[in-house]
Amino acid sequence: MAAYSAELESELRQQLGNAGFNPLTRSIFKWTKSPAEVSHVVFFEVWRGIEPMLTAWSAASSVSAERFATSCLQATGLRVYESLRTRSDKELAMRFALGRVAMWAERSSIPRLSTGIAQSVQIAVASIQDVFVPLCNRTRTKRELADYLCQDCEPFPWLFSNEALRVAAIAWLRHTSGDDLADVVRLLEDQRRGVSNSLRNEVTRDVFLGIIKQRLEAEVRDVSGGI
Repeated sequence: MAAYSAELESELRQQLGNAGFNPLTRSIFKWTKSPAEVSHVVFFEVWRGIEPMLTAWSAASSVSAERFATSCLQATGLRVYESLRTRSDKELAMRFALGRVAMWAERSSIPRLSTGIAQSVQIAVASIQDVFVPLCNRTRTKRELADYLCQDCEPFPWLFSNEALRVAAIAWLRHTSGDDLADVVRLLEDQRRGVSNSLRNEVTRDVFLGIIKQRLEAEVRDVSGGI
C-alpha cells in the first residue's frame, strides 16, 4: 500500500464533503446522515503497482452488531479470530469492494492516480453516489440493515463476506430490533449458508449457532435483571 499525498487527502475531503461524507481519518469517511445505530463508511487505500491505484471499500454495518459477532467468533476458540476487534466505525469488517460493483479497472481500482488525482476522486465519488448512497438510504434502521445483510445480492453477496460474522450480526440486529429469541433462532437456521467455511471447518455450524443463541439469551437475562 502506498502513502497518501496531501493533494489526494485534500481532494477526498473536498469532494466527499460535497457528497455528504465527513472524514473520520485521512482515508475513512462516514455518511453524515447515518443514524446512531447504523454506520455507513467508505475506506480508501492507495496501492502501488506500475502506477498508484485508488481503491475503496464501503460498509453499511453496525459497530454494536459486529462487536457481538466478533465475541461469538472468539468464543469458538479459533486462533484466527483472537485479535479481531470492532471498537469503532474505523474498524468495521463487513465491507464490499466499491470498485468491483462499479466495475472499475484492474483490482477494482482506479488507475493512473499519479497523473489525475482530481479526476480519480471524481470517479470514486460518482460511484459512491450511484452505488453506496442508495444503500445508505435503504439501511437507516437496525431492521433494515438486517434485511439487507440477509439478502444474497449486490452490492454485498454472501460470497464476499465472512458468513459466520454476518450470521451473528444479523441475529443481534434482529433481536435488538424486537424479534423474539425463538424467531431469531429460526432465522439462524435459514441463514446457515457457508458458515462452516468461515469457521475453518473446525467448528460445526450447530455449535456456532448455539454460541450465538447462548449469548443472546445472556443479553436477555442482563436486560431483565437476571430473572
